[in-house]
Amino acid sequence: MSRSFNLWKPVLASAGAGTLNRASAIGIRLVTVPLLLRYLGVERYGLWMTIASATAYLTLLDLGTVAALTNRLTRCYVAGKERAARTYVAAATMGLAAAASIGVACALAVVFAVDWPRVFQLHAPAAVAEVRPTLVVATVLAGIQLLLAATLRLPYTMQRGALSEGYQLAGNMGSLGAIIAVVRAGLGLPALALALMAGPIVAAVGVFLHLRLTGALARPHASWRLHGLVIRSLARAGGSFVVMQIAGTLLFALQFPLLAASHGAAAVAPYALLTQLMLGLQTPLTVLQQPLWTRIASLRAHGDIAGVRAVMSHYLVVAIGYSAVTAFVLVLLVNPLLALLAKSVVVTSMSLRLAFALLCALGLIGGGNLGSALLALDLSGSMAALSMLQLAVFLLMASLLVPTFGALGMALSVCAIYFVALPPTLVMLRRRLAALAGGRAAAAMLAA
Repeated sequence: MSRSFNLWKPVLASAGAGTLNRASAIGIRLVTVPLLLRYLGVERYGLWMTIASATAYLTLLDLGTVAALTNRLTRCYVAGKERAARTYVAAATMGLAAAASIGVACALAVVFAVDWPRVFQLHAPAAVAEVRPTLVVATVLAGIQLLLAATLRLPYTMQRGALSEGYQLAGNMGSLGAIIAVVRAGLGLPALALALMAGPIVAAVGVFLHLRLTGALARPHASWRLHGLVIRSLARAGGSFVVMQIAGTLLFALQFPLLAASHGAAAVAPYALLTQLMLGLQTPLTVLQQPLWTRIASLRAHGDIAGVRAVMSHYLVVAIGYSAVTAFVLVLLVNPLLALLAKSVVVTSMSLRLAFALLCALGLIGGGNLGSALLALDLSGSMAALSMLQLAVFLLMASLLVPTFGALGMALSVCAIYFVALPPTLVMLRRRLAALAGGRAAAAMLAA
């Protein structure tokens, strides 16, 4: 028991703060979703969900540097190389600033060149008038979020993920106040986009100032040449992560635009509501993603392969058990919960509820947490190939199912990617751990 507690202690500390953070986010949704639906209407709400998902494309421009940075920073802090860690952070931020500037400039050119009311099949005069200003605001804020992405990741590599989660909680609460103020003042969708997307920016600035003022992130004294070398090194290491980010971003961001293009923006709203409910139910385990990644990377850096095995075994047992709980809620309680969320009668078919129950379980067992373990074990190349296969399966299934079955077809298309990925993911994990254990045993024999 003591061994298990020590293995999980940094993860649980981060997860505890993360659970509080996500619980606040769920509470904010309970307040804001009915508020936004009443204020915006179905079409403008669906428009916002589509725009919010589309801005995720800008995260692809980090060139995998944030993900590649995670393992390197973890190893630096395990070895006590804080000066090297500061250089990595500074170089990554410089690279992200350049990427964000280029990405925002190109995205804004597209925003002003395309006839968005026709693309999104908009009919309400307010939606037609607000679509381009909202796209501008969302694009700029997404660029700022990209610039600060490494800052939010940094505390996890220090085994202090609770710090990042705490500031994200503060950002969420600030966003809630801003949303209520915008709705009461009737400032429109562009101002709402600012209120909704400002939370992560506030959190990242808070983390940066906290680490700087406490001395945990002193100013680096490396040369510009060294920063350039580090950026190129991270970019090379980030190649596989870029592929995974492209596939992952497309898998998420394409769901809403494809549904909107096939059945109109109004059809996005109910699918988005059910998706948000599912994400809320997954919160107790999804908060583990970043702390699990950095904890497993730390255990590996210490050569504790048995610890890695124990952590993953514990997680899989919990994920399978919790999936039964989420399935019960999604199948039997989803309609009253959606009615509570939307403040109106919402009826979903049994087939759609079963599809989301399956999707939720597959996501918990074979989704981000298991993927994080593989990334911590430096299997990014294999994961990149698998993610491209998932994207191909999703596009094929969506093209076949969504035009006819709508939201149900979209949910089944996402389920298909987990069915494809779960078996090889488990095989890769088992083989990698066996290889690391064998290598450690051989090194011990040579040392003896």
